[in-house]
Amino acid sequence: MPPRKPAAPSGLSQLKSDLKQGMPAGLYIFYGPEDYLRDYYLEQLKGKVLAEGMESFNLHVFQGKDLTLQELTQAAEAMPMMSERSMVLVYDWDLFKNEERRNGLMALIDDLPEYLCLVFLYDTMEWKGNANTKLGKLIKAKGRIVEFRQQEQSDLNDWLRRRLKQTWGKALATPPAQ
Repeated sequence: MPPRKPAAPSGLSQLKSDLKQGMPAGLYIFYGPEDYLRDYYLEQLKGKVLAEGMESFNLHVFQGKDLTLQELTQAAEAMPMMSERSMVLVYDWDLFKNEERRNGLMALIDDLPEYLCLVFLYDTMEWKGNANTKLGKLIKAKGRIVEFRQQEQSDLNDWLRRRLKQTWGKALATPPAQ
């Protein structure tokens, strides 16, 4: 029997590793039903990418229904202001809508500026990543696809214990005022 090939790390574990190392990738796809986790890690990502106080200059947020490929490309190519990096955050945009969009995205993603963190977030729209297309393969090769699944009871219990320990551990370690 041949040895088992180790499982590829999940998108969430890759994201956690990126954040821990302080080196976020240039492209992320965020999707899944667990809004709290998704929003938590989005804020963590913003904190690593955007210089404090420069968020209004370097964070570009778009709603997919109103976004054109040209607007996305312009935002992606805009140099960061008084910061090393910028972030473009796009909500609910169909990456695979038509050939023109797919080709434009492939060109953008293939030559993503080093200073950019591009995040596509799927909230009201379902992520329909097609890994068998050229664009799907490029996204998988160049970025991180992060699914935020509904947490199991044991995961929630562990999270609650950690939060209580952080909160109550600090409170119990602090002597009462006299």
